Amino acid sequence: MGGGRINFITRAFWSIVYHKGRTILLFAILFLISNQVIMSLSIQQGADQVYDWTREQLGNEVILGHTEQTTTTTNLLPVQLSQTQSLNESEFVTAFNYISDVPALADSFEAKRVSTNTPTLDDDEFRNPDLLLEGVRSSDLRFEDARLVDGQHITEADRDTNVVLMEKTIAEINQLTFGDTITLSSIPTMEKHSFTIVGIYERVMEQEDHEAFYPLDMSHPVNTLYIPYTQAHLFDNSLSPDSVWEVIYYMTSGKDIDAFIKEAHNESNIDFSHYHLTAKDTLLGEMTGALGNVTSFSRMVLYLVTGTGVIMIGMLMIFTIKGRTTEIGILYALGESRVKICGQVLSEMVLIASLAILLSLGTGHLLSHLTASYLVEHELSVVTETSVDVEPLEEIQITLSPETITTVPAAILLIIVLASTLPIVMIVRFQPRMILASYD
Repeated sequence: MGGGRINFITRAFWSIVYHKGRTILLFAILFLISNQVIMSLSIQQGADQVYDWTREQLGNEVILGHTEQTTTTTNLLPVQLSQTQSLNESEFVTAFNYISDVPALADSFEAKRVSTNTPTLDDDEFRNPDLLLEGVRSSDLRFEDARLVDGQHITEADRDTNVVLMEKTIAEINQLTFGDTITLSSIPTMEKHSFTIVGIYERVMEQEDHEAFYPLDMSHPVNTLYIPYTQAHLFDNSLSPDSVWEVIYYMTSGKDIDAFIKEAHNESNIDFSHYHLTAKDTLLGEMTGALGNVTSFSRMVLYLVTGTGVIMIGMLMIFTIKGRTTEIGILYALGESRVKICGQVLSEMVLIASLAILLSLGTGHLLSHLTASYLVEHELSVVTETSVDVEPLEEIQITLSPETITTVPAAILLIIVLASTLPIVMIVRFQPRMILASYD
């Protein structure tokens, strides 16, 4: 048994050596397909790296708010906190924050003035708001460009209490400090509310403050005061202690955002015809679309090359089998089984394919390098064309992963099986006596 098996494999080897033209043509086709498989997998690997990097750069936040497309009024419907319980407890969420931004007027103190025509409280005209009150569950989670210098942050423990976190500049202008009481007025009722300062924070300005940049007093960053989210309704009749304009969810990683949004749609009782979950995905969408076009084109070329390869190899094998009818007839006459003859033909293909795969893995490093360079340039062009502040991925590491090393042989083996089906059927249907009689 063992000698017979070695026999047909040996014959396959010498057949490859003897028929050099056929061998070179088959090798070229299989080598081209192998390299195209590696190219497609490399592009997909690089696109995944760019996607993951961009997602991380854009942050790990998801915002639940009103769907603006359903109405001309932004945030017409506040989010009811009773509907967010399941999202708050999601395995993907590490923290969450309730947010309600409402305008207000400084009554017992002065805000920082940036507009030149702001009427005073004694004027009969409508007065533009000079403060932005941000109702929060946790002020600490909002301090990306600020730091606490005195007192404490606002937390869930401050629910239903009139406490406020004030910016250091405003506190110094009005000589206010931790523990002092200030009065805020709502718009347009001018109803006054007293709040106790529980903390002073300092805004970290990364560039020179140009007051002309802010059209209204309330738009200046230092005129932002933080209060408990439950107290925002004192300044906005659309709200209640149990509703907010937005809920921000913080993920462990930006990679969890898609899974969280999918889970929310499937398991929460939120009416997503009125509310939506969004992330900072404008750039991500552009990046995904641009790289998706590259990936789709590469995949289309792979299918085209593979399909053409199957046809060419199949046709080549059919012509080869027709030219080897005498050889096959003699093997039949010598008692060789159909299985071993078919095994010889397949062994020839496998030996040639093995050499093509080994060499293609050798050229895979060069292909991966060229692919990475192209994707980096493509990514930089997309980032440059957007206004989103994100650091581009300067280097993409594409390697011949175990997935690539196993996928290439699997793809080639599938091609060999498909291309060999008809030739194998031809061999099985050969009649030895008819072949030899025809030869005579």
